Amino acid sequence: MKIVLVFLFYIYSSHCDAVMFYYRIPFRIQTYTPITMEVIKELASKNGMQKTSLKNSEKISLMLRNQKGNCSFFDKKNIRIYIKNNNHEYFIDNNGMLTFKDKKKHRCSENKINEDAIVNLLNEGNIDRWMSND
Repeated sequence: MKIVLVFLFYIYSSHCDAVMFYYRIPFRIQTYTPITMEVIKELASKNGMQKTSLKNSEKISLMLRNQKGNCSFFDKKNIRIYIKNNNHEYFIDNNGMLTFKDKKKHRCSENKINEDAIVNLLNEGNIDRWMSND
């Protein structure tokens, strides 16, 4: 019985150990060129993405989950945070509005995400843990 429980725990923990990476530009920085989804993904690929801690990945996932709002408020030219979690991509604009890309569909948030809250979760415990570019 103990062997079965250990085996199930091992499978569950390895399956649920999703790796989350992010790249961000501070919200208050104004850029000369628009920062679109393609541009921030290119910057993330060029400069590297930082890995979040597992504890914070779960909290961030809860914050970003179940977004079903109107995308007209999302500023496609002022994206400041790009988060990649497995096959899901999240983009947050400079006003805290979120769009979520899953299987080529975009969904948006109804509420703004607080910059300080998301940045604290992204940065906490993330010293020198970068995604490789290969």
